[in-house]
Amino acid sequence: MPPKFASKTQKAIPIDVVEKPSLVGWLKHQNAGVKAWVKAAGFEAGLGAVLLVPAKDGTLERVVAGWG
Repeated sequence: MPPKFASKTQKAIPIDVVEKPSLVGWLKHQNAGVKAWVKAAGFEAGLGAVLLVPAKDGTLERVVAGWG
């Protein structure tokens, strides 16, 4: 079970920790904007990799961290 640090609120920014072998499966559950950003950034979920994903309005939508 993934760790949960806080309840989901409108102000909470999700942090997704993704293992490299699980990246393709994780992407299947993301919206088109997240998929495009991950691809454009060349994010491969390597250990220690971090990607800040913007929302349509330019604010931070989520953080994706690689777990190798």
